Amino acid sequence: MILNKFFTTFLVVFLIGSLLSFVNHKFYMSQTNIWYNPDTKSLEIIADLFVDDYEKIIEHTSGIRLFLNSPKEHPKADSIVFDYFERHFSISQIDSALKLNFIGKEVKVDHLFLYVESKPININQSLNFQVDLLFELFYDQVNRINFENNENIQSAALNKDNQLVSFEAPQ
Repeated sequence: MILNKFFTTFLVVFLIGSLLSFVNHKFYMSQTNIWYNPDTKSLEIIADLFVDDYEKIIEHTSGIRLFLNSPKEHPKADSIVFDYFERHFSISQIDSALKLNFIGKEVKVDHLFLYVESKPININQSLNFQVDLLFELFYDQVNRINFENNENIQSAALNKDNQLVSFEAPQ
């Protein structure tokens, strides 16, 4: 059931992204979809960002050129990509940060998909998200967060002035 929703959401995001990829984007947005997996008691996360924006922010903050999905891709691209993500996307519960594990990355057309998983969590506690992806370079960046636990879906759009959101535990 979770994988079916996971696949459907991924497909919709990919199709929209593919259609938008033919236009040089003048907006700065990421979308992160998060699902609670009751079998593993962990969060499954897919972050969708524009690959050119991500490469620009890495070059801007570290001077490293990634050349993602090309023969010249940096040999440490995975760790560089995840390191930046982990520094700018955090989840906590009762002031304790959740450990995130990088599963992998994928480039499709002009989108970078990051696959991440949390360690087991207590789903009866609120989840606090602090997200400031790409703000160092793109002032009008919007980072959309979607969290799904069973049929309960919570969403928020975060920006430079509002980088924090808490999603309450389902009752």
